[in-house]
Amino acid sequence: MDLNQLIVLSTVPTAVVPKTIKVSRPLTSPQEEWEDAKTPEFTGEFADETVDTHIRKYSGADQIELASASDRERVFVAIHRCVVNRDGSPVFETREQAMGLSSWLVVPLFNAVSEVNDNRPKASRRRTSSGSKSPSPSAVARRKSGSTP
Repeated sequence: MDLNQLIVLSTVPTAVVPKTIKVSRPLTSPQEEWEDAKTPEFTGEFADETVDTHIRKYSGADQIELASASDRERVFVAIHRCVVNRDGSPVFETREQAMGLSSWLVVPLFNAVSEVNDNRPKASRRRTSSGSKSPSPSAVARRKSGSTP
């Protein structure tokens, strides 16, 4: 196999995956009632909403940056690098912008990034010695002799 074939095989798809996430957004009081016009004041109530976003898969550079990030920053690196606009352009210009998000948005965004980038193999059902997908009800019970199967 030559280098060009390896590059083609290892290239991460550039397509973005549309995701709709559910968030529980805190409600704010009317802006006229805020002490500081730039600092929102919250009522203590929440509204369940959905947000449409786009996520791209990790590239090798993303994985290296994630591996080198501290535990505290890893979530924000993932959001900064993988939450994108429909055209694939980044939503957040810097990691610090992602770090400025409230937890009610950080957690659902990170969960969406994790779902899109989950590369674990799908769990397969264990087959029994007879080839059946599920054991017979009697096989579940402990053997009378005390030996294990």
